[in-house]
Amino acid sequence: MLGELAKIYSDILLAQWVQILSGVVACLALVFFEGRLGHATDARKNWVRRAGVFLLMAVALGYAWEFAWLGDDAYISFRYARNFARGLGLVFNPGEWVEGFTNFLWTFILGCLNFLGAPIPHTALLLNLLTLAGLVWVTDRVVYVSLDRRL
Repeated sequence: MLGELAKIYSDILLAQWVQILSGVVACLALVFFEGRLGHATDARKNWVRRAGVFLLMAVALGYAWEFAWLGDDAYISFRYARNFARGLGLVFNPGEWVEGFTNFLWTFILGCLNFLGAPIPHTALLLNLLTLAGLVWVTDRVVYVSLDRRL
């Protein structure tokens, strides 16, 4: 069982060697350029850091787009959101008040956007990608601010 699992993961890693290598090269390039800017101005250091964050964001979004899919569990929330947008309430079937979703805010946002005319599955994929980009940016800001306060 463990050997089969190791085989599956090794096959996945071998199939994704280009993305893994590009991520490693991008990180090493960022470290190299930051090291070379030891006495540079803060504006130049910030430019290099922002370029690295943008590169990381582009690689992450490309990788996420390659694996973009909608699982069957997502369609449960999509149906609740569609019924909410139609004015039927947060229900799976009209007239049956059973809460079957675990992500109220996500379902509420998708329902509101569907009420405005946005298709739910496409909107969900777009919001997932935007959330990934925002996560990379927030992580950069948290790390940058915490390192800046230490120094």
